[in-house]
Formats: sequence, C-alpha cells, structure tokens
Amino acid sequence: MEIEQSRPGWLEDFADLRIVVMRAAPAGAYIHHIGSTAVPGLAAKDVIDIQLTVDDLEKVDSAAFEHEVLDAIRR
Repeated sequence: MEIEQSRPGWLEDFADLRIVVMRAAPAGAYIHHIGSTAVPGLAAKDVIDIQLTVDDLEKVDSAAFEHEVLDAIRR
C-alpha cells in the first residue's frame, strides 16, 4: 500500500460510510473518523479508518451489520 497526498475526498468518503454504518448500528452508537485520513493535509494510505462505539455488544446483530456495511462498501 502506498502513501498518497492528502485529498479532501477522504472526508466525503467518511461521511458516506457514516450513513451506512449508523443505519446498521444499534441505537446510542456513535462513530469517529480516525487515522491519518482524518487529518486534513496529512499524506496517508487511501484507507478510511473508523471507530464505532456501542453501549452493549449484545445489541449488535453482527451478521446483519456485516452484510449491510460490506454490501455498501463493495458498491
């Protein structure tokens, strides 16, 4: 994987991912854009890192979450 120059599109990519992930996440979850692509002006690998925090892992339907999120990413 190569390091690329910063691009504004990373913030837009995260915004798009946020919608999909939060739709699949349980109530009360929150999401953060983490890693080097979250820092404007910083060169980085072209990978959007996210952190999803939930109150209770038992409330996460792992199979449905994985299906919905991975399906959206593959599009």
